[in-house]
Amino acid sequence: MRGQIVMESNWYSVVRANPVDNTYIESFNGRLRDEYLNINWFLSLEHAREVIGQWQEDYNSIRPHSSLGKLTPEEFLVQQTDFYQEEVVL
Repeated sequence: MRGQIVMESNWYSVVRANPVDNTYIESFNGRLRDEYLNINWFLSLEHAREVIGQWQEDYNSIRPHSSLGKLTPEEFLVQQTDFYQEEVVL
């Protein structure tokens, strides 16, 4: 029930989430903090959005991920799409 909104007698409260409730998000947050936020100085909110967007593009498209068999997310998507297309054809 952690991290959920609970209705209690006509008012809502948010139950605090424990970091271990979503290990994927915590892993990503730690990686973003360690690899990017701790080593960059942002001049403004717009600047932060721009450079974090560049990091996000690298993370989501270019960089290989161990959880995807050392493939980039785009390579993994192509591989999965090819696999499922072969399954449908056969």
